[in-house]
Amino acid sequence: MELSGNIYQQLPENIDYENTKKILSVDPSPLNVVLLQEIERYNALLDMIRKQLIDLDRGIQGLVVMSNELEEIFTCIFDARVPPSWEKVRFCEIILYSCTSDIDVFYQLVHH
Repeated sequence: MELSGNIYQQLPENIDYENTKKILSVDPSPLNVVLLQEIERYNALLDMIRKQLIDLDRGIQGLVVMSNELEEIFTCIFDARVPPSWEKVRFCEIILYSCTSDIDVFYQLVHH
C-alpha cells in the first residue's frame, strides 16, 4: 500500500537517547529528566509505528494474516485517521501529519 509506505518513509529517525543522556547528565534537573522520559516515549512510538506499518505491508501482500489490529490500522490510514494504537502517545499527530518544523526544532534542540 503506497500510503503506508509514504508514512513509513516520512517518519523521522529515533532520537539518540544515550548521547542525549550523556549531554544532559551535567544538569540532572527535573526538566532534563522529563525530556529524557519523553524521548523514550517518542522513540517507542516510532518503533511501534514502524513495526505495525511493516506488518501491515506484509499483510496486504498476503505474507502474514491480517489481525484485527492491522485491519483497523489499514482502515484508519485509508480514512486519514490516527489508529487507536497510535493515539496512546501524544506525539502521534505530529508524526502522522508531518509537522516537520516542530519535529525539526525538537530534533535540533536535542542533537546540538
